Amino acid sequence: MEAQVLNNFRKTGIAFIDDIPWGTHLCCFYETQDDLFDVVVPYLRAGLESNEYCMWIVSEPVSTFEAMNVLKKAIPDLKNYLPHLEILPHSEWYLKYGNFQGEKVMGEWINKVNHALVKGCEGLRITGCCTNLTNRPWKDFLDYEAMIERESGKFNMIALCMYQLGKCGIHQILDI
Repeated sequence: MEAQVLNNFRKTGIAFIDDIPWGTHLCCFYETQDDLFDVVVPYLRAGLESNEYCMWIVSEPVSTFEAMNVLKKAIPDLKNYLPHLEILPHSEWYLKYGNFQGEKVMGEWINKVNHALVKGCEGLRITGCCTNLTNRPWKDFLDYEAMIERESGKFNMIALCMYQLGKCGIHQILDI
């Protein structure tokens, strides 16, 4: 089954961002772990409540266990949504092939969109903490971000990339 973009808008769940179309790629900077949760949790909640398959790729200092606990506190009926939720450490997603390979990761995102549609979801909502990826060769990382920007518009997919300000240099912030 090939993923196809529907022409409808999705609730972001983020107070300062209106509804967005499929294919939107957002980037957000945060300072503290609470700041991260303040954006990611309502974003994922809105996706789950809208019958979207949601993925949260976490990195230090947030563990998959902690991410799940934060979601359980914020979404009392989370157990009903678990079939449409995955939380993975960045090492199992972005470094799945031993080192970061942007084209393969993008291929995996597309596979997940198709998986979501087969499961009866309307599409895929993803978020990932990308700060650890900025330690990779910078051009490779920027190429990956450009690929996400270019390719996500072709699918029922919304991406929210999170960056911790304290771990990004000014040139990285401007590039992102």
